[in-house]
Amino acid sequence: MRVLFKYLFRFLLILLILVVAGALLAPYLVDPADYLDEVNEELRYSVGLELVPQGEMRLSVLPWLGVATDQALLKDAYTGETIVTWDKARASLAYRPLLSGEYVLDSFSMEGAAMDVTAPNEAGETEILARLIDLELDLGPVNIKQLDQPMAVDATWRTE
Repeated sequence: MRVLFKYLFRFLLILLILVVAGALLAPYLVDPADYLDEVNEELRYSVGLELVPQGEMRLSVLPWLGVATDQALLKDAYTGETIVTWDKARASLAYRPLLSGEYVLDSFSMEGAAMDVTAPNEAGETEILARLIDLELDLGPVNIKQLDQPMAVDATWRTE
């Protein structure tokens, strides 16, 4: 019985070392840009948007599973109109819901974002009401399957 515990302990220790090593190496081995097509497909299906990174994208595993990007923009997937641009953004998933197959956005933040607030005028054309600059927002946690639902967002900005 003692020999069984000895081998079980060694097995669990080796397994733990492999998991930690994998978590530490994943950001260097996995390029988030390789999954951009799948992300854009889901964004297009869910909310009609497309992500266009103009800078580097980085993956993080510890302390959260997430991705960070430098300059990028979100545009309307059908018209090509730019919705929002930013200097830095970070999104992370909650670990616990992943175990049950759910994707819950634990946090999402943007820095240095700019966005036009628009509305249709009497002629039916889109008119820019204001340009929000230095937009910073914080969002989370939210179930990714419910991105098209109303949600609370903490935001600060100034107008141009």
